[in-house]
Amino acid sequence: MARITYGLITDIRGSIGGLTFQKNASGAIVRLKSTRVINPSNLLANQQRLLASIVALWFTLTNDQKNAWNALAAAHPFIDGWNVSKQLNGYQNFLSNNLNLASAGLPPISDAPAYALPGPSPTFTIGFSSGKITLNFSAPVDPATPKMLLYASPPVTTSNINTRQAKFIIPSGSWDSSQILDITDSYCNYFSVELAALLLNSNCNICIRVKLIDPVTGFSSVYTSTISRVEAPSSFLTFTFDSLENLAWIIPDYTNVAAWNTLLNLPGSGNPFTSVVVDGLNIKLYGGSDIAMDYHDFEESAGWLSIDDPDGLITSLGEDKFQAGYLTYLNLPGLTQIPYRGLADLGDLATLLLPNVTEVLEYGLNNLGSMASLSLPKCTSIGANGCEWMSHCATFDLPLCTSIGDYCFNRTNFNKTINLPVCTALGSTVGNNHVFDYCSGKTIYLEIPAALMTCNGGNPDGDIVALQAVNTVHITNPPV
Repeated sequence: MARITYGLITDIRGSIGGLTFQKNASGAIVRLKSTRVINPSNLLANQQRLLASIVALWFTLTNDQKNAWNALAAAHPFIDGWNVSKQLNGYQNFLSNNLNLASAGLPPISDAPAYALPGPSPTFTIGFSSGKITLNFSAPVDPATPKMLLYASPPVTTSNINTRQAKFIIPSGSWDSSQILDITDSYCNYFSVELAALLLNSNCNICIRVKLIDPVTGFSSVYTSTISRVEAPSSFLTFTFDSLENLAWIIPDYTNVAAWNTLLNLPGSGNPFTSVVVDGLNIKLYGGSDIAMDYHDFEESAGWLSIDDPDGLITSLGEDKFQAGYLTYLNLPGLTQIPYRGLADLGDLATLLLPNVTEVLEYGLNNLGSMASLSLPKCTSIGANGCEWMSHCATFDLPLCTSIGDYCFNRTNFNKTINLPVCTALGSTVGNNHVFDYCSGKTIYLEIPAALMTCNGGNPDGDIVALQAVNTVHITNPPV
C-alpha cells in the first residue's frame, strides 16, 4: 500500500490492472487488488469433479450420439424443477441428465434416452419428534425406483416455499417405513447443527424439496416442496435440584441431553429426549414420551428435589426405584398405576399429584411421613399396606376407591378425615384386617357407604369396630 498524489486527475477509485485505488484517513492510496480464495466443501468439490467428468465424457461421444442428444433437445423443451420450460441444446441436456444420475450414485449414459419425465413424489410434511427430523409422505414411496434426491435449506426466517437457499444434501435417508424418511443425521451433519439447538430455535423454518430421478434415463421430476416452522416440542418435564454440586454429582454432563437419556435408559425405557435447557437449578427436558422410570435408583440421588411432569411423559414406575430418595414434590399425571413400593419411603415428600392413578399396589405409597394430604381422584383400588406409615396425613380423599387392602392405613396415627364414599371392601374380609391398626386416641371423620355398617352379620365391618374402639370416630354415609 502506498500514498499517491494525483496530477491532472483529481480523484480515482476502483480496481484496474491488479491495483485498487481508494481513500482513507491519510489520503489517496493504492494497493494490490485482493483475490478472494474459495475453498469448496467436500460435497461441492465432489460435484465439481462429477461435472468435469461428465463434460469430458461428452467429448468421447460419436457424432451420431451427439446428434441424437441435439434431436432430443429440439423435440422436447427442458422442464426444470420449478416446472419452467426452457429450450436447451443437446450438450446441456446431456449434462443435466448425467448430473442427475451421478448425484443419485448411478453411472452415466452416453446414448440419448427416450423422453419420459417421472411424476412428482407424493406430498409430505416435516416432522420434529422423538429426536428425529422426518419427512412424512402422504403415500408409500419406493426409494429406489425412481431414485429420490433431497434438497434442503438451512434454518431460515423466510416462509417463502420457493426460497432459493435450498442446497443438495443426500440422495437418500433412512426409511423408518415406506412413508417416513428419517433425515436427522444427513440434515444436521450437512448444516453442522445440533438437533437440540435447532429444535429450541423457535424463529426459523426449514424448506425441503424432493426430486425423483429416473435411474435409466436421468430425467427428473419437478420438485415437491414443503416448509415447516421449527419449534421446540411443547411437551417437557422439569427436574429440580438443591444445588449444582449435587446435580453434577448425579450427572456430571447435565447440559448434554444424551447424558440424561443414558441416565434414564432411553430409548430402552421410552422415547428419548431431544433437548435440554438448564434454568438455574431446574432441568427442562424436551421431546421424550412414554417413559418408564424403572432404571435410575433415586436412593443414590441426594439433592434431587422434584419431578414436575405436567404433560404426562412419564407413564410407569419401577419397583423400589424411589426408595429413600430426597424428593419433596411429584406431579405425575401420566401414571395410572403405582407398583409395589413404587413411591415408598420418600420421607421428605410433601406434595404428590397423581390425578390419573387408578390402582396402588402393595406398599405403593408406604412410609410417606411428610404428606399432609392424599388425593387420588380416579383410584379404585389400594393394595395391602398401600398407605401405611403416612403418619402426618390429615386427609385421605378417595372418591372412587372400592377396594382397600389389609393394613392399608396402618400406623397413620393422626387426626384425620378419610373419604371412602363408594368402598365395598374394607380389607380382604368383613372381619378385622388391621386396616387401621396403631391409630388410637384420635378424632376420625370417616365417610363410608351404609352397607359397611351392617356387612358383618348385621354389624359394622371388623376394621370399623376396631377403629371405633380406640378413637372418636364420626361416621357419615354418602347419599344413595
